[in-house]
Amino acid sequence: MSRSALRIVRGATAAVLLAWPAWAGAQDIYIESVTHSDAVKMMGREVPAQDGVNRTWLGDGRLAVQDDAAGTTIIFRADQSRMYLLNLKDRTYVESAVPLEIPPDVAQMMDSLKTEVTVTPTGESRVVGRFAATLTRVHINIMGQDIQMNYWVSRDVGVPPDQVRKLTEAMFTGNPMLGEVAQKLASLDGYPVRVETTVSAMGSTFASWQEVRKVEKKAAPPGTYEVPSGFRKVERSALGQG
Repeated sequence: MSRSALRIVRGATAAVLLAWPAWAGAQDIYIESVTHSDAVKMMGREVPAQDGVNRTWLGDGRLAVQDDAAGTTIIFRADQSRMYLLNLKDRTYVESAVPLEIPPDVAQMMDSLKTEVTVTPTGESRVVGRFAATLTRVHINIMGQDIQMNYWVSRDVGVPPDQVRKLTEAMFTGNPMLGEVAQKLASLDGYPVRVETTVSAMGSTFASWQEVRKVEKKAAPPGTYEVPSGFRKVERSALGQG
């Protein structure tokens, strides 16, 4: 799994954990996070360190997550049962049904690739920004890749766990690889205001983190939850490359 592919998976999973509770109201919620990825050398290729901003908009059954560093946007529309992955650099997008539609032969192959997920709450606490947070350690082993994640979770943001579970079920039902990951992450007691990730894969280790800096209630700009005009639909995208 490349670093950019991991960013997309992590972004989608984080969006699941952050999104649903805000959908009970009519007003949008804007969440701004800063991100950092360390430099890494993988398969003879050197990728420089990256810093960026992740902008998330939550609406009534709608979600948009723009990752500046990766050059991608994820849009989820509950009313359409669709997810859109946009590549902002080449102005293309991939459309997927939600829950994800996976061919039986692919599902069988994915099911044979055992995914191990361990979620371990700790007694460690700290203040992240203006949020009092506690640490939960998450360990994921998937396709021979080892992923260690530190979730700093805060109750101050007010996330009802039952609402989180509803969205995780909608997003990941039928996905053998991510279903267990989403299910266990949904058990986190609060809102992840900082996530620290270390990945060991293909003989390399690289780290990244994402931290919430701003949470506001305000109307999303027009078109936030729509695929922009001029974007070309593709069956397969370069979103996971690099």
